[in-house]
Amino acid sequence: MTRCIDFWFSLGSTYTYLSVMRCSEVCSRNDLGMRWRPFQLKSILEELSGLPFKEGSPKTAYMWHDLARKSSKLGLEPNLPAPYPNMQAHLGNRIARIGLDHGWGVDFIQSYYRKWFETEHSGMEESDLVECLDDIGQDAASVMEIAKDPETVARLDAETDEARRLGIFGAPTFVVGEELFWGDDRLEDAIEFCTTR
Repeated sequence: MTRCIDFWFSLGSTYTYLSVMRCSEVCSRNDLGMRWRPFQLKSILEELSGLPFKEGSPKTAYMWHDLARKSSKLGLEPNLPAPYPNMQAHLGNRIARIGLDHGWGVDFIQSYYRKWFETEHSGMEESDLVECLDDIGQDAASVMEIAKDPETVARLDAETDEARRLGIFGAPTFVVGEELFWGDDRLEDAIEFCTTR
């Protein structure tokens, strides 16, 4: 049986961009599987006192600088700062869950981050999600209808409850069993733990 890492992410997370663009290749190189687990990070953050990056703060300025620096090391070329917070994250996470169930989720997630981080735009709107679906050859109207269905909302809420149970407080988080590794820079630590346990 292939060893596997759970990749907990939210499409509203800025640092998740780095992981989304590299984790499949890194895990494949290490002969590991990766289970993509979208959840509603904003719901957890609200319980922990709000968004991690407030507009105009030194922490936010550092975050954009750090993302640019790390992106450069990975050969990525984001257009920073990107609009933040991303108001379509909830809907985007539900679309990602649907896509992961049907084999096109990773393509959608990468398209989403390219749209958000690598193009000139004023912000992520619902129409941008439709464009991402169109870009990967999906029937956007059908997917959007399913994404807004209460059953889909409830399913993602249940995933968020599981993230909460595990003690996840940020994204990206990599989980091996119930061992947490928070942050894109901890992916390699999660891989090492997974391959040596």
